[in-house]
Amino acid sequence: MINLNNAGCSNLSPKALEKVIEITKKEALSCGYDIASSYEHEIKSLYTNIAKLIGANSSEIAFTQSSTLAWQLILESMNFAPGDEILYDDSEYSSNYLYLLKLRQEKNIVLKKVKKNHLFQTDIEDLKKKITKKTKLVSIVDIATCHGNRNDTLNITKYCASINIPTILDACQSVGQSIIDVKELECDYLVASGRKFLRAPRGTGFLYIKKSRQGYLKPRFIDLESASWINSDHFQVLNHAKKFELWERSTSLMLGLNAAIEEYFDYGAKNIVIKNQEIRDYLFKKLEELEFIKIHEDKEIASNIITIVHQKTTHEEVKKNLLEHNILVGLSKRENSRLNPDFLNNESKIRISPHYYNTNDQIDVLIEVLKISS
Repeated sequence: MINLNNAGCSNLSPKALEKVIEITKKEALSCGYDIASSYEHEIKSLYTNIAKLIGANSSEIAFTQSSTLAWQLILESMNFAPGDEILYDDSEYSSNYLYLLKLRQEKNIVLKKVKKNHLFQTDIEDLKKKITKKTKLVSIVDIATCHGNRNDTLNITKYCASINIPTILDACQSVGQSIIDVKELECDYLVASGRKFLRAPRGTGFLYIKKSRQGYLKPRFIDLESASWINSDHFQVLNHAKKFELWERSTSLMLGLNAAIEEYFDYGAKNIVIKNQEIRDYLFKKLEELEFIKIHEDKEIASNIITIVHQKTTHEEVKKNLLEHNILVGLSKRENSRLNPDFLNNESKIRISPHYYNTNDQIDVLIEVLKISS
C-alpha cells in the first residue's frame, strides 16, 4: 500500500512497531502495572525526547492521547470570564473550533476571526488591529489540515510575545516534517500528534506549556498522578505540565511514541526536511503537468500537504480509483472545514501528503492513476 495520507496517519515507524509489540506481549503474560514499572527509565526518557524535539524542558511536557485533547485540556484550564476574547482564523482545526463554540456558549466569551492574506496565512496587520485589552489568547495553526501553506508563525508568535498576549500553537501537522523550536517561537502553549508525521501509534500526542504560564492553569481533571493527597481535606496539584496527565494510560503507546521520536533523531531532522522538500518538489512538478488538476498551495511556502481539485470527475471517484491501485490519499470535505474559503466553490479537495519514506516512483503511480481518472 502506498500511503500518501501522512497528514492523516503515517506508516508506523519500525522502531515504534517493535516497541509496541514487545510491551504488548509482556502485558499478555503479566500485570500491566508491573510491566510499566520495569520501563520506568524509558518512560522518563519520553519527556526528555519530546522536550528535545521542540526545544523545551521536560517539565514543560505532558503526554496526551491526541493533539485535540491536548488543545482542549489547556483551554479548559483557563479562567475565562464573559467578554474575554480569543482570536483565531480560517485554519482552525474543526474539532478545536467546535470547542471554541462550546466555550462561547458556556462562558460567554468573544470569538474574533483574523483575516487570511492571499497566501492563506494569518494577516498579521489584521491581527494587530483585532487585539484589545480583553484579548486573552491567540490561537495559531502552523500548517492547516486542509491547506498546506505554512503560516507566518514566527512573526505572529513573536509579536504576541512582545505585547504579552498568550499564544497556543497547533503543530500537529508540523512536528515530524518541520523543525520546531518553542524558545525561538516564544509561544506559550503547543500541541502535537504522534500518529502523523512523527510516525508514532494512534492514541499518542503531547502538550507543551511554557514554565512561566503553568501557574495560571487549573486542570479540570485530577487524580493521584497529577496531584498529591496531603490529608483528608487537602490536596496539592503538581506544579509542572504533568498535572494534565492521569494515571491510567498505555505504556506501549507511550513508548511507541518515544521509539518513533528516537527513530526521527536517528534519521536526522535536517535530513527529513531535505527529503521532504525533494519529494514535495517532485509531486508539484508532476501535478503541474496535468491540465485538469488545480493546486491550492503556493510552491514557495507549501508544506508536505498538497490539496488539489480534479476538474474532470468527482473526488470520491478519484479516491476510489486510487484505492483500487493501493494508493491512500485524504479527502477534505466542506462539512469538516466550514471556515476554509477553498470550499466556497468545491464540496471537497483531494489531500496528498507524502513523507520522507515515500519515493518518486510512488508519485509516478499516483500521477498515472489521476490520468486514468480523467
